[in-house]
Amino acid sequence: MDIDRGCRSKLAFFLKAEAKRVAQGMSRRTGEPFHLYRCPACRHDHVGHVVPEPIRLAA
Repeated sequence: MDIDRGCRSKLAFFLKAEAKRVAQGMSRRTGEPFHLYRCPACRHDHVGHVVPEPIRLAA
């Protein structure tokens, strides 16, 4: 995975509370699980889909 490319294509949140609010809103709107995570490239929080455990473990 190209971390830099993935980072540039996402919104960076400076406040963790704001990222959490956005993730919860996206989950409510879509019915899909979203979460926030700290980006190793830019050190800010991003919101993304929750990746199922079998897929995470296979990577």
